[in-house]
Amino acid sequence: MAASSADRLHRRRDYLTTFGAEGIFILSYLLVFRLIADRFGPPGFGEYALARRTLAFLLPLGAIGLDIAIARYVAYAAGRDEDQRSYLPAGLGLLAIALGVEAAVLLPFQRFWADFFFGASQLAALIPPLALMVAGNGVFAVAYGNFRGQLRILQANILRVIVHGIAPVAAVLLVRTSVADVLYAIGGAWLVLSVGALLFSRMRLRSPVARAVELARYSLPRVPGDLLALLMFAVPGIVVAHVASIATAGNVAFGVAAIGMFAVAAFPVGFILLPVASRLIASGSVDQLRAQVFAVARVVAGLIVVGVIVFEVFAYPIVTIYLGADFASSVGTLRVLMLGALPWALYVSLRSIIDARHTRAVNAINVAISFGVFLVAMLVLQIWFAPADVVVPAFVGSLYVLGVLTLLEVWRITRKPREAKLIVEPEEVAEPVL
Repeated sequence: MAASSADRLHRRRDYLTTFGAEGIFILSYLLVFRLIADRFGPPGFGEYALARRTLAFLLPLGAIGLDIAIARYVAYAAGRDEDQRSYLPAGLGLLAIALGVEAAVLLPFQRFWADFFFGASQLAALIPPLALMVAGNGVFAVAYGNFRGQLRILQANILRVIVHGIAPVAAVLLVRTSVADVLYAIGGAWLVLSVGALLFSRMRLRSPVARAVELARYSLPRVPGDLLALLMFAVPGIVVAHVASIATAGNVAFGVAAIGMFAVAAFPVGFILLPVASRLIASGSVDQLRAQVFAVARVVAGLIVVGVIVFEVFAYPIVTIYLGADFASSVGTLRVLMLGALPWALYVSLRSIIDARHTRAVNAINVAISFGVFLVAMLVLQIWFAPADVVVPAFVGSLYVLGVLTLLEVWRITRKPREAKLIVEPEEVAEPVL
């Protein structure tokens, strides 16, 4: 009984620290945007917002899903210390290859990528710090995944708070020269802190090629789905940057990022729901699964709806107090964008049910369909309206398509008990429970 009680206390601590780390990340993210707006004004704000949105698109190409892959393989090697320690150097080897390829693509063609991502080749100075940030976050992903795999959840959350909570704020407070220099400081801090975290992790070079193949087979097929979702979020800012000013594009990029922040609040729910759903489906307990799903959907939908209503009603004072009077013109765009928070949060929360039921990439297929709807809607609406006016509504509409597809699939899974048998590879069954 004592052991069971201690186990519950340990799990409760992991829940609390995970949600706490996510909350600190959100507050830091918002604070950095506010500091950038104060220090560099609308143009600098636009540069930073677009750089962060572009970074979100580049990160999966650098980390190639190694955070999840290492976490799972290390967890499944529990009790076999030599095997556990062998995945870390293999992961770092894969990371070095991925980062080398990405740097070779980005750095020699800085003006081209600046024109592609920002609509202005004169912003080429932002490309090198973005490459450094990708490297820093890649090392963080490996260290963070290793902590998670060893169920050192507290250490993983402390690392997340230091790297993605404290470091960006400190960089903005200390660097006053340019947005590019701020990005350099953030990327350098990420890299140094993450390498420091690796010093607290034991590793052993054992069958590195075999281990790397294991990790690559698991992580690489999952990259396209994540990349497509991020691309869908990056396109609005990129399109507006080409057809309007950098400041307007920055406002759109910030609004898209705000939707992502709602999803960050919902992510821990989906993360914890995956192992629970896997076990319920495997045991045929679909009634319990249905109850879990409805409970999660009610809580997430309720919180997001309340948040969206509050923003819609008080959008003007929220924006002007948070960003300043110079950003009052962006209120209308932000109001429309925030309508997409509900379907995106539902997708982030409930996609774990689909992952638990299916081995094929159903979520990636749904994202692809939604992205296709987004592109078609933009092309069709541009016949009657200006391109800058159709991007945001088309994007929000595509999120509702994704939300509906997710709800329909979850409803199908929970309404057909005879089909709810989990058929997965062994490592997909036992996700570590926090």
